[in-house]
Amino acid sequence: MTAFLLLALGLIVACLILLLPPLWRTREGSRAAEPEGLQVLREQRREQLAERDAGRIDEATYQRNLDELAQRALDEGLTDAGEAPAPTRHARPWGIAVAIALPVAALGFYLMLGNPEGLDPTKTASRSPEEMQIDAMVAQLAERVRANPQDVEAARMLGRSYMVLGRFKDAEAVFAPLAKQQPDDAQVLVDLAEAMASAQGRLHGGEPEALVERALKLDPRNPKALVLGGTLAYGRGEYRVAAERWEAMVAALPADTDASILAPVHERIAQARAQAGMPALPGKAAPAPAADGIPVAGRIELAPALAAQARPDDTLFIFIRPANGGPPLAGLKHRVSELPLSFDFSQVQRMNAGPLPERIIVGARITQSGQPRAQKGDLEGLSGEIASNTRDLKLVIDRVVE
Repeated sequence: MTAFLLLALGLIVACLILLLPPLWRTREGSRAAEPEGLQVLREQRREQLAERDAGRIDEATYQRNLDELAQRALDEGLTDAGEAPAPTRHARPWGIAVAIALPVAALGFYLMLGNPEGLDPTKTASRSPEEMQIDAMVAQLAERVRANPQDVEAARMLGRSYMVLGRFKDAEAVFAPLAKQQPDDAQVLVDLAEAMASAQGRLHGGEPEALVERALKLDPRNPKALVLGGTLAYGRGEYRVAAERWEAMVAALPADTDASILAPVHERIAQARAQAGMPALPGKAAPAPAADGIPVAGRIELAPALAAQARPDDTLFIFIRPANGGPPLAGLKHRVSELPLSFDFSQVQRMNAGPLPERIIVGARITQSGQPRAQKGDLEGLSGEIASNTRDLKLVIDRVVE
């Protein structure tokens, strides 16, 4: 970056050195560039004047000789510039204008046509040649889309490239106009929903959820729409719908799909079926709690009286702690926009080892600070002492922390 800036500055200074001196100097009319013949005639005129002043020729002869010199000048196409200098012209205002305009113009063209992010050392210092090559390819694809906004396939590729690179806002900016061009394309809608949810940090609530549901109506077998739709249904406590959507997604995949890829999906399906009271699929056992999980599940709601005190983006912590006191055993993190929501700690990693207490307390806390420790003004709800295998807990956030 430093070398680039020094080189650019050097080029600008060199241009100014070449351009400014001629403009800065005061320019006057000069006889240095007069034709040689005219200079000879002027010298002869001075000689005639000296002859007359010395008395060697009379006035009449002097005037006749001047007339002959004037006629020669006319015959040879020469004109006498006289003794007066040409008007003086000042170019310094132009020099000042060029000195200001040249660096400003160079900076403006770089901002429009160059890569300003390349000047940020935090974005370039640790980049490998492969990453820089990928960035260059994505930049070329972006230029192709800018040149031809109607190129749908190029726009799809660009948006998905941004998603892979973690540039979710850029992906959203690509998919949003594409969704307007293709309002009935389920894949475009669900791609936009994924980009928006990734940029916002949440899928539940708002436009991402609406886009997923629209995509499912347009194409009930779209794999990505089924995955996201199942996640949305599970968060709403609609476990049967979640299981059905995930099962439909698996059925839509090729028969030779790697089993290791599907294993987590089958676990989620089994969990959703168990929550919905549905029998396990043939050959699929119901999920057992993780060795270090806690078999506690339930549903959390926010009391209507406190709804105005919580913002959709506020953080929601769900935690379990021993009834007789001590540090939390496990925790989950969500957003207020996901309420009401269902939770399950059976697959959640415990924060400490040791035997699981028989009696526990489950709490839910909404905080604007984003910190798990309770602070004044947080909203909270706590269960009473319950068994450590309770599966149908109903918890309401109904008080303000003092």
